[in-house]
Amino acid sequence: MVPKSVQAVQVDAFVYVPLFDVRFSAGSGAFNDIDSVIAMRPFDAHFIRYELGIPHNDIAMSVMVGVSMEPWLHSKDTLLTDLKDHDALTEGIHVVRLDGALLVKKLQRLPGKILRVSSYNQAYEPFDIHGHEGPDRDFAVLGRVRWAGVAFN
Repeated sequence: MVPKSVQAVQVDAFVYVPLFDVRFSAGSGAFNDIDSVIAMRPFDAHFIRYELGIPHNDIAMSVMVGVSMEPWLHSKDTLLTDLKDHDALTEGIHVVRLDGALLVKKLQRLPGKILRVSSYNQAYEPFDIHGHEGPDRDFAVLGRVRWAGVAFN
């Protein structure tokens, strides 16, 4: 049994990724609180290192909450997030912090240092984050979602 850790741990042919209970977490500490780690989930090391192309151990798992990303992601789906990919240089699905809340959103870079934040569910309006917004704006990209496991309800 692999002890709980806030970073993934490779043992032989497996990478054990921490599963965080972040449904009620907020702020930048969402993926670095050992008390939030509820399990270490094993993945084939070849899958993590070569198929996903993640050479480091700064990865985490969490459970999706809400319907804003339907039909692509559903509540209770499990997400594997690359926490080093927080610059949003690659467009795609990311975990972000907005005004203290953790959200899973699609990010798109636009000209003029604008980051478009949107959902797949059309009931949720997209919004833009401008590169020149003041320091009081609580927004951060925490990582890019690289894999999702579907929960059948």
